[in-house]
Amino acid sequence: MSKNDNCSGCPQHHDCKSMYQAIGNAEGSFVAIRSIAAFLVPILIFALGLAVFDKMLGSRITGNNARTMISVIGALLVCSIYVIALRLISTRSSDECLIENEGDEKSK
Repeated sequence: MSKNDNCSGCPQHHDCKSMYQAIGNAEGSFVAIRSIAAFLVPILIFALGLAVFDKMLGSRITGNNARTMISVIGALLVCSIYVIALRLISTRSSDECLIENEGDEKSK
């Protein structure tokens, strides 16, 4: 199937190139970094927190079930603190962007 076959039924087949160029030139934040911070880092923090709490509690608590439960709670606490801090930072930066955009619109 050639390019012309794919585009022949599209009412905007003449504008595709300009649309994709406009999307590519659009200004905005880099989404990959925010995605990593929002999804991958909390998982890593939880895993590291679990290992650290298990190591710290290994000599103090002899019961495996109790040590595991306390380690999971501690790791969840550390992970929750990270997520809350990330949310506060994200909210503050989006508020600053809104203020900047309002200033740009008023100057036009």
